[in-house]
Amino acid sequence: MNSKKSSSLVIGMALFAMFFGSGNLIYPLFVGMSSTNTLVGSSLGFLMTAVLLPFLGVIAMVLFKGDYTSFFKIMGKKLGFMFSMLLLTIWIPLGSAPRCIALAYSSISAYVDIGPIWIFSAIYSIFVFYVIKTKMGFLDILGKIITPLLIGSILVIFILGLKADVSPHLATKDFTFFKSLKEGYNTMDLIASFFFSASVIHILYKKTKSMQSSIKVIVRSSVIGISLLGLVYLMLIFTAAKFSDVLIGVPKEQLLAFLAKAILG
Repeated sequence: MNSKKSSSLVIGMALFAMFFGSGNLIYPLFVGMSSTNTLVGSSLGFLMTAVLLPFLGVIAMVLFKGDYTSFFKIMGKKLGFMFSMLLLTIWIPLGSAPRCIALAYSSISAYVDIGPIWIFSAIYSIFVFYVIKTKMGFLDILGKIITPLLIGSILVIFILGLKADVSPHLATKDFTFFKSLKEGYNTMDLIASFFFSASVIHILYKKTKSMQSSIKVIVRSSVIGISLLGLVYLMLIFTAAKFSDVLIGVPKEQLLAFLAKAILG
């Protein structure tokens, strides 16, 4: 494998890990659990807003060479700035960050007593701040370490779930295509795509000193990352549908922990 293909693969896996946050675990499980009789339609709806829209967001940043400021300036300088700040506020402090902490806490505390959530939140936030502050080569860490572990773990759950002699019996309130569209949008990956891809383009530019080369890599990488994302979503949706009896009534943030316990014991 030549260096360009290797770089695209690593960055593609890093993009996957960036996009695959807490909502990306919660919402496909919720859709699968709620769609035992309408899996195809609900899966398509979810993939349209959770996979296709983020990909279009990446392409938009490619067209603007990673300059999201110029992208939002289309709305006007002041309005564009205010809108980008609003998106960042909704995305991280009011959305993804507390959701990530809640999911991590629920998943770990299902197996080990880790004390009150506020202590866990403080430790989690300090660790994230340290990683960002020290700039620990996060693209390589995400692409070479975290993503393989993440995909491997989900594959284990999916394969063992497929082998399990289980089938849903309880009637669920099936999701429609349009409800799944909403759940896919709730992952907030469209918002993330603007800022993640812009950051990656600029990191690549610092390495290659060529914007054209950076854009080519990000396009190839985004196809890899988004394809992985779609595949993992389908695995989660179908596994949750199969184990819907176990998951009915479980809070969204605890779905993964309950599913893992049901499959792994």
